[in-house]
Amino acid sequence: MKKKILILAAALIVGFVGKAICFPITVEDDLGREITIPEPPQRIVSLVPSHTEILFALGLDQKIVGVTKYCNYPLEAGNKDKVGGWATPDVEKIVALNPDLILTFGTVQQALVKELEEKGQTVFWLYPQTVEAVLDSFEKIGRITDRVYEAGQLRTEIEQKIEAVEQKTSNIPEKERLTVFRVMGLEPPATIGSQSFQTDVHRLAGGQNIFSDVDKDYFQLDLETLLERDPDVIIICGQDEEEARRRVMNQEGWQELTAVKNGRILVIPCDLVCRPSPQIGETIEKIAAGLYPELFLKGTKVVEAGTVELGEIVVTAGRRPQLLANVPVSTTTVTRKDIEAANALDVAEAIQQTAGVKVDSYGAMGAAATVTLRGSSAKQVLVLVDGMPLNTASLGIADLSMYPTDNIEKIEVVRGPFSALYGANALGGVVNIITQSVPEKQRVGLSASYGQDQTQVYQLSYGDKLSDMGYFLTLSHNRSEGHRENSDCQWYQFTGKLDYDFGNGSEFSLSTGHSEQEKGVPGSTSWSSPNARQDDKRSWADLTYKRSGGRSNLILKTYLNRDWGNYRNPDSWGGPTDDVNINSRLGLNLQQDINLKETNIFTWGIDVQNDRADIGAIGEEKKLNNYAVYVQDELNLLDSADDLLLIMPGLRYDHHDIYGNQINPRLSCLFQLSEQTDLRASCGRAFRAPTVNDLYWPSAGNPDLKPEKSFGYEIGIEHLFNFGLLSRATLFRSMAKELIQWAEDATGVWRPENVSKAEISGVEAEARMKLPGNISAGITYTYLEATDKETDKYLRYKPRHKAELSLGYENASGLKINISADHTDSVFSDKSNTEKLDRYTLLNARISQQLGQNVELFCSGKNLLDEEYQIYKDYPMPGLTVSGGIKAKF
Repeated sequence: MKKKILILAAALIVGFVGKAICFPITVEDDLGREITIPEPPQRIVSLVPSHTEILFALGLDQKIVGVTKYCNYPLEAGNKDKVGGWATPDVEKIVALNPDLILTFGTVQQALVKELEEKGQTVFWLYPQTVEAVLDSFEKIGRITDRVYEAGQLRTEIEQKIEAVEQKTSNIPEKERLTVFRVMGLEPPATIGSQSFQTDVHRLAGGQNIFSDVDKDYFQLDLETLLERDPDVIIICGQDEEEARRRVMNQEGWQELTAVKNGRILVIPCDLVCRPSPQIGETIEKIAAGLYPELFLKGTKVVEAGTVELGEIVVTAGRRPQLLANVPVSTTTVTRKDIEAANALDVAEAIQQTAGVKVDSYGAMGAAATVTLRGSSAKQVLVLVDGMPLNTASLGIADLSMYPTDNIEKIEVVRGPFSALYGANALGGVVNIITQSVPEKQRVGLSASYGQDQTQVYQLSYGDKLSDMGYFLTLSHNRSEGHRENSDCQWYQFTGKLDYDFGNGSEFSLSTGHSEQEKGVPGSTSWSSPNARQDDKRSWADLTYKRSGGRSNLILKTYLNRDWGNYRNPDSWGGPTDDVNINSRLGLNLQQDINLKETNIFTWGIDVQNDRADIGAIGEEKKLNNYAVYVQDELNLLDSADDLLLIMPGLRYDHHDIYGNQINPRLSCLFQLSEQTDLRASCGRAFRAPTVNDLYWPSAGNPDLKPEKSFGYEIGIEHLFNFGLLSRATLFRSMAKELIQWAEDATGVWRPENVSKAEISGVEAEARMKLPGNISAGITYTYLEATDKETDKYLRYKPRHKAELSLGYENASGLKINISADHTDSVFSDKSNTEKLDRYTLLNARISQQLGQNVELFCSGKNLLDEEYQIYKDYPMPGLTVSGGIKAKF
């Protein structure tokens, strides 16, 4: 506390002194030259990205007239005139900009200083070699640009971050501090010595550079020397974490290093770790959290606990980017790594091990699959792709078997009532499929596999970044003969994504794609359809514009999707069937996030949605329109970025031209009991809209239906133990009324009515941790009580107990083994609770071996115990299935 007071006092003194400084001013640069600045500069050229960041942080962005092509932060730097690279800038172009101050850096630009001075330019050279010198450089630049007070404030903020890190690592004895090897080059190996500021960064983060005794800033070394020093942790910079880790692990001879054997490879973005910039405090936080994850949970916002990334950014829970650690509602992310470990072909397979999730499937590839959350129905779960809703107007569900995983980056599962943000069909929660971003550099991906029932999977992806524009394309073809008669499937999908960066914080993206399935529909074993066929086609386009800057972020999204299905059955009861069903949706969303202050973010938005459903049995196109406005406030009552008592009230108003008006509130809270323990609580109202089939089915539809309504609440606790175990437990309850149920009326006609009530309660528990020997483990458990309050019977197809166990292993030679076990309790298959489907346990495994840097061989087995089981009555699921294949990435 005393140190903080002294720092604050110093900042105030500097501020008052800064007001009194008069020009001309003479300041010594790091070459020892006395540089005289006659008056505050109005035209500044920055020849290194870190200097550009400093100028922006000091509020000098309007005075910057030239930067290098590598000056990419903040985004507004992209709008400045470019003078070439930092190592080889265009001197004539610099002079032509008529600057009155040029900022240079490092030994590479020493010769440039003399050349520019000979042309009559004022040049200031800096080359800090410690963190203290980096902070001094902020103040030197502040003095020569008349921003002394701002520089003092900036220094104080960074010193406070560093002090917080030092406090957390202060109890680690010197001999127990982890040794670090900073990779500056691989072929040949290169690293940093005592003259690099990065060595000081590692020290302040609680680590020790194994070459801190070498009196150089940068040097090359041989493998023998590296093996002799044998670091505990390897730090490498890069944007693609998986690729960077693979490069390190595949270096010849490096497999003998302790860091590689233990998987302690820390990948930090180059823009953070390589620059002596105002982000240096965040860099120290991030490295410290990577070295000692058990000490850093909330303060650094970047901790990895076992296999759970608490520093991950999620967008679904608050409809805006938030740290997963700071989200006040039950949220789980299924990462790309999780998807590959499960060898999941579609979204349904990818999320089935998530707490609270039950996937309802009718078979293997091509068979319809839907998701329920905490005992909800599939119609009560809103499914999105990059924020675009997928539930069809006719059925109210999203068939997850139509969504392959080849272009998916991650899947966010948010449980609980969310109509306050998303409107209809978010009664049970939201599943948001996040597609892969455009790569930072050229990337090619290929994969092929073959397995049981002649199942073949082929995938191709290609992406590249060309200056301000980038693109990413995927193409896939899957086929299978199926495990039952007439259950074959052929599946094609193409996706494309185009990004364009306008600079000044503005960017545009276009996502589009087309998917087709041609398949047999075998029906149930009690009512088979050996000749039924179905063709499904999906097309979509999503155009999004984002603008960020200052205290406001704006998102404008418009989207169009179309689902086309043709079911043909020559053996249907009553005569041959040949129905075509078409659902299309045009939507618009406008959203603005306003930073009222650091601890208060206000969000408002408008949703407009037009649905058209042309259902063969109904015989005419139906149009449905919905207009909505929503607001949300994210407020930290403790008024601190590091201590949290976060509340998030929200409210949404929907107006639908069929079922009228709906108002749905929600309140969520997060209280940080300690740095390792969080308490979460939330409650809210939600609704599920009647479908087109509910409203208009011939001679049975009921246009007077009201939406289903629900009120739910939850309370949960999360704790990170010192040995790296992350545990969560959540109690939840929801009460639904006016549930839509199809039943026989007084005239003997089956029609839907708002008659049912249900009450669902339960508990979810999760635990993830990293074990010795490069083993990771995870377990989830869900207990459910789901009762129909009209009949006092247990709801159909809702298991009381559901548990999942996963184990993962990875070694330095690129061998990966993933094993999972899923247990699902028995369920009632009828409303009267007289018939049950048996409980079952599924054992799955995937083994892969990396060959070099770019090729992976894999083998996968599902249902290894060859369990006979059904998720829906009379729809047998596949037995033991084995597949193998190859993946390549260039």
